Amino acid sequence: MKRKRQLLSFSEQEMIEMAFRQKFLSKEEQSIWQEVYGDMKRHFDPHYYYVREQERGFVVLTLGKGVDRLQESYIEKEEYLKTYCVDCLGMEFLLKAYDDLKMEVKKEGEYIQQFLYPGEQLPIEAMREIFLRTNPKDVTYNESFFIDPKKSVAMEVILTKEKEKESCGICEQCKNINCTSRKVRRELRGQNYGYQRIFKK
Repeated sequence: MKRKRQLLSFSEQEMIEMAFRQKFLSKEEQSIWQEVYGDMKRHFDPHYYYVREQERGFVVLTLGKGVDRLQESYIEKEEYLKTYCVDCLGMEFLLKAYDDLKMEVKKEGEYIQQFLYPGEQLPIEAMREIFLRTNPKDVTYNESFFIDPKKSVAMEVILTKEKEKESCGICEQCKNINCTSRKVRRELRGQNYGYQRIFKK
């Protein structure tokens, strides 16, 4: 089992692009966006657990418990825009974490061909095997298969040594067709390098 801490951050330009994509348009909203980003950077602990077995990998990826505590503190203070901002930035950080995971797998001479999720491509009960294999020390799930911390993902990956079979990303497999990031990734395919850095298509 491999545990790796992830160093996730965004450039100033990426922050601006994400704020507009998530509809944080006014100066006040963009100021809140920047403030919550700073708070999350101080509270989160992004890392993943990864086990490779033959042509499959088992992964549990999380931003850590600190993000949940931060969001709960916003709710207690009735700062609901900041609460929503944590969800938006959490999604962006998780997308960044996926890219980091793909790069780490490439360093081992392999590529991720497909992402498989309990409750989607896999039976929901497959989560038990993923947790059994990875044995994450700080991520759990309950009898309804809800994961704690909230900003966490459990999955299997299909591995290949053939670069041409590498998955472009998670969007092609996601069932949330109304996701803002999914739409933008499609629309901006082939755009300039600044967008390609984020959407890697």
